[in-house]
Amino acid sequence: MKRGEIWWAELPVPECSKPGYRRPVLIVQSDAFNRSRVSDAVLGQVEDGLKLILGLGD
Repeated sequence: MKRGEIWWAELPVPECSKPGYRRPVLIVQSDAFNRSRVSDAVLGQVEDGLKLILGLGD
């Protein structure tokens, strides 16, 4: 996996308004960290609403 790639992630069952199930995520951590032995990944959830991108949500 490389920084900037979109992957599909299996998220837990959603609670309230949190996302869940199978969703696209963006890899945001550095490629050097991605190549390490650490099995965790820093990623961001991909949303389909412009209002969240523009900061008009929540």
